[in-house]
Amino acid sequence: MLITVVLGTATIWSTVQFTKRQFKEKALERAVIIAQAINKKRLARLQGTADDILSTDYQRLKEQLFGMRCVDKSCRFLYIMGRKKDGTVFFFLDSQTMESKDYAPPGLIYVEVPEEYFSL
Repeated sequence: MLITVVLGTATIWSTVQFTKRQFKEKALERAVIIAQAINKKRLARLQGTADDILSTDYQRLKEQLFGMRCVDKSCRFLYIMGRKKDGTVFFFLDSQTMESKDYAPPGLIYVEVPEEYFSL
């Protein structure tokens, strides 16, 4: 019986690890595809401040993220973040409408950054 419990536990643990690895790989694959679709020149012209809202570059990138999120129903949020020289993380833009309670305006500081964000 002990062998059955040990083998069962090992099988469950192995399955969970495999599923987590697959999920991470799929998420990374999506992120790479989205990153390739973003016009880097448009992004480079953004300042990461409220003034960006008036920029055609911001508006076009915002439309792109919104469209991508609408197509891929597995994505609840899409956003582009930046990091200041002092290490502060901020939002350039997100895929939410301005009316959404989850909307992140350009320049919003992301205070509670998970540690794993820094290892990507």
